[in-house]
Amino acid sequence: MFDQKVIINLGVDGMRRSEQRSKSISRELRTVWWLVLLMAASAMITGMMNLENNHTALAASAVSFTKTGGWLESAYAEWTPVTDATGYNVYCKLATAPDDQYVKVDALLVREYPLHFRVDVLGLAAGDYVIKVVPTKEGTEISSAAAVTPSLNVKAHTREGFAFSPLSPMKTGSGGYNDDGTVPENAQIVYITPETANTVTLDVITDSKGKTTTCTGLVNILAARQKGYDKTPLIFRMIGQVKDSHITGLNSSGYIQLKGCYNVTFEGVGEDATAYGWGILIRDAHNVEVRNLGMMLFPDDGVSLDTGNENIWVHNVDFFYGKPGSDSDQVKGDGSLDVKKSNFVTFSYNHFWDSGKASLCGLGESSEFFVTYHHNWFDHSDSRHPRIRTGTIHIYNNYYDGVSKYGVGNTTGGSAFVEANYFRNCKYPMLISKQGTDIYYDSKGTFSGEPGGMIKAYNNIVVGATRLIYHTQDPVHFDAYLATTRNEQVPTTYKTVSGGNTYNNFDTASTMYTYTPDAPEDVPAIVTKYAGRVNGGDFKWTFTDADDASYDVNTALKQKILNYNPASVKVAPAAPTNLTATSGNKKVTLQWTGTSDASSYNVKRAESNGGPYITVKSVTLTSYTDTEVENGKTYYYVVTAVNYAGESANSNQVIATPQAPSAPAAPSNLKATVGNTKVYLSWDASPGANGYKVMRSTTSGGPYDTIQSGLTTTGYLDTGVTNGTTYYYVVTAVNDGGESPKSSEVAATPYLAPPPAPTNLTATADHEQVTLSWSESLDAVSYNVKRATSPGGPYMEIQTGLTGLSYTDTGLKNGTTYYYVVSAVNAAGESGDSAEISATPVFKLISNLVVLDTENKADWSIQSDLQVGKEFYGDRTYQILTLPDTYRGCDWIKTANDSKSATHNPLVTFKVNAAATVYVAFDDRVTSKPSWFTSGGWSDTNDDITSHDGTRTLTYSIFAKDFKAGDTVTLGANGTSSGVCGYFVIVKSLAPSLPNLSINDVEVTEGDSGLTEAVFTVTLSKAVDEPVTVDYTTRDGTATVADNDYVAVSGSLTFASGETSKTVTVTVYGDTQKELDETFYVILSNVSENALIAKEQGICIIVDDDRQPVATPIFSAPGGDYNNALAVTIHCATAEAQIRYTTDGTEPDEQSALYDGKPIIIEKDMTLKAKAFQEWWKPSDTASANYRILSTTLISRPDANQGENAPGHLKTAQGFRNDLSIKYNSATLLLAKGNSGQISDIWLYYPNIIGSGAGQIPENAKIAQAKLVLTVKEITGNRFAPRGFKLYTITDPDNYGAPCFGIDGVRNGLDFRYRDHRPGMDRPWKKDASDITGLLEGSLPVDSFEFVPALFELAGENQIQLDVTASVKAWLSGKPNQGWFLTIDNPNAWYLGDGIEFYGLAEADPAKRPVLKVTYLTEGDTASPEPVRELSALPDSNRVVLAWTNPSGNAGVRVLRKAGSVPFDPWDGILVYDGPATNVTDDGLINGTIYYYSVFAYDSSRNYSNKVWASAVPADATAAVPSAPTGLTVIVAGSNLEFSWNKVAGAEWYELEQREKDAEWAVVANPAGDQTQYSTTFSAANLGLKPNTEYQYRIKAVNVYGASNYSASFTLSTPDFPMAPAGLTWKIISAGRVNLSWVDQADNESSYRIDVLNAEDHQVLWSLNIAADSTEYSVTGLVPEQSYIIKVVAVNGIGETAVWTEAITTTADPKGLF
Repeated sequence: MFDQKVIINLGVDGMRRSEQRSKSISRELRTVWWLVLLMAASAMITGMMNLENNHTALAASAVSFTKTGGWLESAYAEWTPVTDATGYNVYCKLATAPDDQYVKVDALLVREYPLHFRVDVLGLAAGDYVIKVVPTKEGTEISSAAAVTPSLNVKAHTREGFAFSPLSPMKTGSGGYNDDGTVPENAQIVYITPETANTVTLDVITDSKGKTTTCTGLVNILAARQKGYDKTPLIFRMIGQVKDSHITGLNSSGYIQLKGCYNVTFEGVGEDATAYGWGILIRDAHNVEVRNLGMMLFPDDGVSLDTGNENIWVHNVDFFYGKPGSDSDQVKGDGSLDVKKSNFVTFSYNHFWDSGKASLCGLGESSEFFVTYHHNWFDHSDSRHPRIRTGTIHIYNNYYDGVSKYGVGNTTGGSAFVEANYFRNCKYPMLISKQGTDIYYDSKGTFSGEPGGMIKAYNNIVVGATRLIYHTQDPVHFDAYLATTRNEQVPTTYKTVSGGNTYNNFDTASTMYTYTPDAPEDVPAIVTKYAGRVNGGDFKWTFTDADDASYDVNTALKQKILNYNPASVKVAPAAPTNLTATSGNKKVTLQWTGTSDASSYNVKRAESNGGPYITVKSVTLTSYTDTEVENGKTYYYVVTAVNYAGESANSNQVIATPQAPSAPAAPSNLKATVGNTKVYLSWDASPGANGYKVMRSTTSGGPYDTIQSGLTTTGYLDTGVTNGTTYYYVVTAVNDGGESPKSSEVAATPYLAPPPAPTNLTATADHEQVTLSWSESLDAVSYNVKRATSPGGPYMEIQTGLTGLSYTDTGLKNGTTYYYVVSAVNAAGESGDSAEISATPVFKLISNLVVLDTENKADWSIQSDLQVGKEFYGDRTYQILTLPDTYRGCDWIKTANDSKSATHNPLVTFKVNAAATVYVAFDDRVTSKPSWFTSGGWSDTNDDITSHDGTRTLTYSIFAKDFKAGDTVTLGANGTSSGVCGYFVIVKSLAPSLPNLSINDVEVTEGDSGLTEAVFTVTLSKAVDEPVTVDYTTRDGTATVADNDYVAVSGSLTFASGETSKTVTVTVYGDTQKELDETFYVILSNVSENALIAKEQGICIIVDDDRQPVATPIFSAPGGDYNNALAVTIHCATAEAQIRYTTDGTEPDEQSALYDGKPIIIEKDMTLKAKAFQEWWKPSDTASANYRILSTTLISRPDANQGENAPGHLKTAQGFRNDLSIKYNSATLLLAKGNSGQISDIWLYYPNIIGSGAGQIPENAKIAQAKLVLTVKEITGNRFAPRGFKLYTITDPDNYGAPCFGIDGVRNGLDFRYRDHRPGMDRPWKKDASDITGLLEGSLPVDSFEFVPALFELAGENQIQLDVTASVKAWLSGKPNQGWFLTIDNPNAWYLGDGIEFYGLAEADPAKRPVLKVTYLTEGDTASPEPVRELSALPDSNRVVLAWTNPSGNAGVRVLRKAGSVPFDPWDGILVYDGPATNVTDDGLINGTIYYYSVFAYDSSRNYSNKVWASAVPADATAAVPSAPTGLTVIVAGSNLEFSWNKVAGAEWYELEQREKDAEWAVVANPAGDQTQYSTTFSAANLGLKPNTEYQYRIKAVNVYGASNYSASFTLSTPDFPMAPAGLTWKIISAGRVNLSWVDQADNESSYRIDVLNAEDHQVLWSLNIAADSTEYSVTGLVPEQSYIIKVVAVNGIGETAVWTEAITTTADPKGLF
């Protein structure tokens, strides 16, 4: 932000009457002495101006002034640039003061122009001054080249008029200045340029407690001042031409808004400050001054005083044309300077340049207001000088110069004193509405048509008027009462013809201020000299005599305004912000936020607070490290910004004391994660460290070797390790002060585990092939691809040892569905299979596309259905324009245009899978065809295709060649030397279109006995002339022929000519065995050549009807609307059923979350679904419930002791009972209850909503949500069809009939009509209030009605909830003493006899009264403190004992209790405790009831943490929390992990937990309460176990009263992988038997497994387990003359290793073999 600035405060003088206002020399001397004191505190900085190249020719050896002068409370000087000067320091003092009284001028007032420099010194009292300009070079003054101006006489502004009335509220209109023109000591000054309008910053007071907020940008600064808390004098100074495009945040009418402001001046600097394309809106403002601006092409009014203003002074402003409006009288823009509903206003010394409507004065006022117009130059403007309604207006010393319509116009009872003005060629100097000259030429009137207002005229000069009639000429139809003396009173007998209004004689009453008018004959000279900007501004124009009578737009003037482009002006940059300093060892590092217009920065240092500073470095970055410092010494730094125009003010000051650093603390939380030959380390950062060193040892405790130093991150990957070796790591932190102690040691043993299954398997089907791809698996060496023809297998390995991530399976049958999985392999073994994927190859005419032009091959592709409009190049947008019918619908190949220059031969090959004609479409610009084409048998079809690329049409000639089915087509390169064109390819089948065969899927119910028929239908897609034959056969799935599930069938189907459907019937056996649903298949094959198989496999699902469905789960709380969070449990009547559930509305399945018996806490809207599953049972139906949580949470955090009376804590409407007023009926709220043709409404007035009491919102609240809730009492009448609702604010709550200005109007939001589609019928809705919920049609906008069920379920009644969030926000940002106005907008007035009736404040039931619910967050709220830890709730008889740990820094906790749901905020439920303790006993409870407790930690500011909750059930003396289990043991028994413990009385279930040593605990099982043993598979897949790792286990007992303490933990070390057997040999003993022998190398296997595989497809036929330590086994049951592979696998819980035989082929003749 800008520092507060005081320029100069040097006595006073008066413009025009200096001899009357001069002060004594002693006053001047006192002022000079005060200036000396100011110099030390002034924030004025040097204006250092760099020189542009265009100054070189003008450069002089010393400052040479080209223009100097004094003006109104300012002085200026211009000079040419000085040779070698890089900037200028400018000083000012009283002319008679000694040189040590010079004060530096703010650098931003020193500007660079193309040919000169200029300074304007502002804030001067009247007097004589000199300005000294001193050139500088790189910050050093060149005193020998300095120059001092001659004495410059400064005059005072004339502070007269009602804005300065001693009877006015503020008694001044000087804005941010003192009344002598000087700057107050505490004033703030903000400079606005085109570059800084959105980036300037200022600290603004934003609440009643003096809180300041840093605001960025002109608009945001003004917005922050709107609330009126900050009354600090504030001066905005605008430099140069600022356009609307330079300002972000102008309102919708193109204004900046001075709303609610106190003591503000908005002024321009010098002669060229221009607001271009925007205006100024002043509303509810107090003591505001606008001056020295040019206003051009403003979109509405130039300056608009609109409502609620007092003490406003607008002067020395040039008003040019505005932007044309939509009305005929707005061609020059709307009003230039309008005032409405404002009081104590002065407009003076403004220059109106041919304005169409100069100044409207009054609009709809109901009370008197006071405005003064003096010394304004109405320069050929047309009307409204001013146009008055109602007000009391003093108009003196104005120059009416060639006014084409009228001067002063008065209406509606206004009183105007028109005194000592000069009217030159003003057509009608004064008009009173509907009398005199106003109706002389036209009885309708000249300008108003409203009742008249009185004018008193005195001492005016009128020259060249068309008509002016005084009362002395016509006592009735006069234009003004002509007074012979200034103090003559107008008798009340003189009244306006229309309205009978009299003059109020304010000018002779005590309400009149003191003023001294100039003689009217002097007015033209005085006004033309001083009106408008300094020296008349930079815009020059001379009107002609012909312009006097014309009110048309002066086109030449308008064009000059449109072309206005003032000389460029450059100013020094803004000061840098956010300067910070970080101390180091003999160094200080500075960082700051730079400015966009800075070219460099000066870093300055001092050894005393506040300076003096020396410049230590000029830098271009926004950081700098100062190394020229001593440890232990304190330094003070500031930074300035520099550009070609000068140097900014100082930044904020920072303090730094360099210190020799100490070594950092040891790193903490060192962790190790192991992988295959790698260990990843991570740790927490050490404060002050700038690097880390990693050390490793193979012995715990060291010695350690350094493996990495100089690390700047907190992680390291060690790849130099060996699997199976344990390594020990420590880390140290390093900085300039040394090295820290070692961290705690961490051990890690890298190992290789089997890789995880591949993921993201995809399958893409093509002609007779499927291409697979998958994602890489960690540590995988290769991949195996497996295929099946049934879902779920069995799978056959079709490819092993793949090292890539894709595979194409070829030679497949089109129409057959194939199922694939992929596994990953490394030295540790094979992963499980991936997820299954399926694909069905289909016939394609074109396949196997190969493009040898690798650079452009991605743009080639096989396409189908060629049509007009297709783009035939993959790299161009050429579209087919014309296409012969022969080629429409064909397959084709999109080619790459950029392949035209390729030299590959062949360029492309592809396969045609049926007899086909291949067409090559050559661009006709290929005049010489390539040899592969001319000698390849291609024939010209004489067909053409045309295309278009948006600019030109091209023609392609088509050439053809026939190919047989299965042929590979080879095409070569273009072959043109120019390489400007190419070809594309079309393929058309010569074979007739063949019909497709498909078979459907069926489902049959098994039955308890007997036979059921499964009937499959085989369909031919179209009839053919020749017979079609196809074979079929059944195939086992999970249903098998061997198990008598169905009867196998096979055969052949023949479709005779015209037939399209056949059936295959399969017999299914019934039984009473409980089993899962089973499947078998019917497969089609060997189709005749005149058809294709589209779907070859039909599936039959045999539904087992012996299984009973699981009972549907039941929720403990039904779906619906709830005020608070609730706990829901799920139950299922089927014992041992697993319940799976979802909370996002999706359908549960067996993979969904498993319900563990604990309550599900619902704190927000949720759709809960549950489904139960049990083996051999049918899944249950889905249970579903929708929950809505309706409570309005008050986010503010009131004092805990206030409870429900806390600020803003509204629980019922009672907080409003004294403040909510309702019009029409005190007992009920009536909506649309009026008579025909009327509009009824509800008025809600709440003037005291802001405050600190009950039911009030704090001043600094941030509104999150506001809702007005009304309860429906009755719906009346037969028809009710409102178009929508509107919400307004009440601007005058004491006068409900006054106009209301809408802020959130809503139309077409609702339609209450019930739709009856019979002609002419709109059925009425029911009169029952419960029907209202069915009326909502469509979504609604913000601030419209929303229908919600009642918060209390009472007899089906409902509430309307009105979202008024946006309204409350707007309301609170404006006047707090306003209310709401709610009305119905109805296009059919006769419906209004019907409507809705709501309960009012007199209703006995508080729940039905209207209530406003506001959710808000106060400014003071900060981050929530850390919640409590280790909360326990132990039940006892009629009580619960709670205990917790409260983190350090927290002030206390707030404990709340509820029965049935969890307390969701610090005021929800019954307060159990509030204070600093860490335990509490809650007595007086009911045994057997479940209680929920929430604990909220809070800090010293009463900011609350998130809740931590627990539940407990008090019990009598015989019921209690179970004791901790004892005797926990864990053993590995074969392939199982077995747990045992001693039984605990009262336990309902146990929680068994596992963790890797010192890691986080995780629950692995929940055994029932009557169990003392638990067994699970001992495997890595089941429990996530790693080899050679210690695991810990513990158990606790649980019942409804709580959980016990944990048992003592039990530690178990996992083994390594077993070593694979070696030396495997085999021998065929007989046709069905093979003997195996091997060497047992493992000492930790749990068993061996023998796998027998089919040698052809590697499918496992069967497996069997044998004892550990075995070294031989005889395999039996082999089939003669079959080939097998046999694996011998060593197995333990961690994994397995194997060895296998080569292929073994049994014999059919064992005797011949042996």
